[in-house]
Formats: sequence, structure tokens, C-alpha cells
Amino acid sequence: MRPHARPVVRAVTRAVLIAPLAALALAACGGPEAPTGQAFCAAVSSKLEQLQGPVTDPTTAAKALEAYRDVAAVAPAPVRDAWTTVTELVEAAATLDLTSKDAQAKFAERALQAAGDVQTVTDYTQTTCGVTLSTGG
Repeated sequence: MRPHARPVVRAVTRAVLIAPLAALALAACGGPEAPTGQAFCAAVSSKLEQLQGPVTDPTTAAKALEAYRDVAAVAPAPVRDAWTTVTELVEAAATLDLTSKDAQAKFAERALQAAGDVQTVTDYTQTTCGVTLSTGG
């Protein structure tokens, strides 16, 4: 081996040996953690009043929507898609034009289509968190 090639070989050898160790160290530190049932349940419990409260005006609608979005951010995989659908339904309700019969009919149809997801959310929060979600009246 030529003498001037040795530093290059050493640098490549070091890189080959260090790269897997660096990857292992990064993996041990972890990236963003996947949402857990525990984090989800804590969020549901802390937002329970807004999640269940009656939506009677734009202010309460905005608070409910914010609570659903906050919980959506920590929804674990088993309930994430269903929670997103319910959040979208709450958003549609918050922006519903109550003077339009057509808008009311479309919302009712959308709510019927989301019934399975609503049930999934209700069952999951009951089973995992011990919390029964219901709508306020």
C-alpha cells in the first residue's frame, strides 16, 4: 500500500466503524414517540368538559373543536382514524349553516356515515380510559 493512501484507508475504516454506532446511539435516544393509550386518556380526561359539553353557540363550538383537535394529536393507532373522522364531524357541525335545509341534510348524512367511527371512539375511550363520552344537551 502506498504511504499516502493510508490516511484515506483509516478515514474510511473509521467511518465504517462509527456509522453503525452513531445509528445505534440515535435509535437509543429515539425520535418522536408514537402516541400511547396513556397519553390519549390523559388528554381525553383533561378535555372531557369540552368534548362532552353542549355546543350552543360559536364559542362553545370552537372550544369543542379545539379539544377534539388536541386529543387527535395524541390519538394512538387503534383509534386515530376514527378520532379524526369524529373531529371532522365536529368541525362540520361547528360551521353548519343552520338556516340551510340542504346543509342540515348533508350533515345528517355525514353523521350517519360516521356512526361506526363514533362507536369506535366511544368504545375505545370506555375500554381504555374508563371514560364514557356522551354529548351534552
